[in-house]
Amino acid sequence: MKILVWNCQGLGNPGIVQFLKQLVASKSPSVVFLCDTRLNKRKAEDVRRRVNMSGNLVVEINEEGLGLMLLWTEVTQVSLLSYSKSHIDVEVSKDGVCFRFTGMYGTFHRSKKKEDWDLLDVLRTMSELPWLIGGDLNDILDLSEKEGGRRKPRVEMEEFNDAFLRNGLWDIKPDSGWFTWHSGINVENLVKERLDRFVASIAWIQLHGRGQVQSIHSSFSDHHYLLLDTEPCTGRGKRLVDQFRFENCWADEEACLETVKECWNDANSSTMNKLKAIGDKLYGWQKHKRALAMKRKNFLLEKIEKLLNETISEESARDLTASKKELKLLMDREEIVKPMFDFDITRSLRIKLKNLKLFVQIP
Repeated sequence: MKILVWNCQGLGNPGIVQFLKQLVASKSPSVVFLCDTRLNKRKAEDVRRRVNMSGNLVVEINEEGLGLMLLWTEVTQVSLLSYSKSHIDVEVSKDGVCFRFTGMYGTFHRSKKKEDWDLLDVLRTMSELPWLIGGDLNDILDLSEKEGGRRKPRVEMEEFNDAFLRNGLWDIKPDSGWFTWHSGINVENLVKERLDRFVASIAWIQLHGRGQVQSIHSSFSDHHYLLLDTEPCTGRGKRLVDQFRFENCWADEEACLETVKECWNDANSSTMNKLKAIGDKLYGWQKHKRALAMKRKNFLLEKIEKLLNETISEESARDLTASKKELKLLMDREEIVKPMFDFDITRSLRIKLKNLKLFVQIP
């Protein structure tokens, strides 16, 4: 089973919803907990439909909280135990395994931190099930979890540790990535902290082991998303058959336009053969462009991850800013890609005959 948690810092942008949809499709989590959604129930339901999840529980944005949402798949059974502005507590059942999951969003107000720890004390008494907690807890356990900025008072870290100890909760450290949040773009104000995490009871760890936790950067939020997999597998799944799809953003590509011109100006070919030739040539071009974009995106993600986990310097701060900007441009371009049609000749011919604007522009 996979569980994904993320402080998304708002789901009002269509781009971030599209990213979440792709994330759910690629990672296949059974349960998704999102905090700082900034949505009401109606808009949260729209998000649920768009990301193709079966069920959801929503804590709306209001004057007391920034909004929470829990999503789950059709084959996962979820029963609500309790909720507040800062948590959603549920019983999760799948494949005969039952445990308790609490999605939590800790306050960033130091004066209200005691409310979070008191909440843990109360929640512990409400169920005997194996217990997993995940989310943005907005605090650190020790000085290794922060770099830059004001030094954290030891007494505050001790309070955080004590809350876990008295409730029998153990920190599950990530297998990749360490700091989960960063702020600032210059070396003078760049701060990195491990604010997001999974913690679990001994009973949960005995049931599932520690599993595998990935901490992964996203260009849409200052927070990494965390993916916990209770049954990590290194094997490769089946690869989907690649299909040709014409994409709107290609109209701005000079190479694409030249390919279309070359095929369309072939006086010896029929309209159908011209369309087929365009499809055949753009298929290879499409694969090459996608491969280059994916390679660059993966390179930037790895580079950003490395920069976030190394000692801050003026050079690394500039490099981080530039890399994030480039990644954001790549991601934005990926989000606006919309498949217009599968390149089935008979169907595409009907579509093209109805809309010849592209070809009319060709001399």
